[in-house]
Amino acid sequence: MSGFNAQGYGIVIARWLEHRPLVSLGHGEAGGVLKGQRSDVTVANAFSPGTIRNIDMANAMLAGLWLAHNDLQASHQISQTIGTPTGSYWHGIMHRREGDFPNAKYWFRKMGSHPVNTMLRKDAAELARNSPRHPTMLFLEGQTQWDAFAFTDFVGKCVHGRSPCGDLARAVQEREWELLFDFCYRAAMAR
Repeated sequence: MSGFNAQGYGIVIARWLEHRPLVSLGHGEAGGVLKGQRSDVTVANAFSPGTIRNIDMANAMLAGLWLAHNDLQASHQISQTIGTPTGSYWHGIMHRREGDFPNAKYWFRKMGSHPVNTMLRKDAAELARNSPRHPTMLFLEGQTQWDAFAFTDFVGKCVHGRSPCGDLARAVQEREWELLFDFCYRAAMAR
């Protein structure tokens, strides 16, 4: 599993990612360098001086950026306007974070399979192998493909105290965010 390098996204995005809050399974506390800066966080600012090749992916990256800073409302406003599997993915993550698990599953169903899922399945299995054992998390090691529905159920168990694996759920969710964010950035800039 490779580490996430915020510096790989340019000076502006790196600055926005530098002080992102600890990933939360729930709403989290909005903060970081973006707090109160909605009007400053635009696609044009994020990618300057680069050239955007795919505006939907650039906007999807911003939806993820807002999620990283626990501003679920700003993330939702963007993700619900992106009619692609990637937009549905961010939308589903946002609803999972707000605790609306059935709605999250609806958006994951709309997403279908996503290109980041293969790597996410592998990374989640590795994270699970290196975590304390509990029956609620064993599915992460045995998946042959990523199951967003099972992961949503797992997060729900952690949030509602039916699983002591909250640290693992947060680690997998953070890796999911990293993979999807990177995918969006690269697709936005692709030639």
